[in-house]
Amino acid sequence: MSRTTAYYKMKYGLAKTIKENIIKILKETPFSLNLDESTSNAQESILAILVQFYDNNQNEVVVHHFASLKMESCNSEAVFIAVVNTIEDDNIPWANLISVLMDSCNTMRGKKRVLKPDYDQTKHPTY
Repeated sequence: MSRTTAYYKMKYGLAKTIKENIIKILKETPFSLNLDESTSNAQESILAILVQFYDNNQNEVVVHHFASLKMESCNSEAVFIAVVNTIEDDNIPWANLISVLMDSCNTMRGKKRVLKPDYDQTKHPTY
């Protein structure tokens, strides 16, 4: 199999099916988001979004990659907007989100602008 064929099958076959299955589960199951911003080898800011939920088929909590987003700016507001757009584009109910896990970097929890209160005040129904 050529490299191009393998890439196509992975992106539009396997990866698409896995993502669709995860979205279906997130629409029906409580889940947590794990966010981490890093820099790629090409010096681009990348926001990795992982989801964590209890999988009834495996009878355990599992973690899956949900999205990797190239960020033009990686300040708190940009991260917040990227996460909101990603969740809402897939029509995942905010009520199913039970926690957001982040590292302690300034972008996520800094003094100038804090991501967590943005999320708490605008999206989660219990805050």
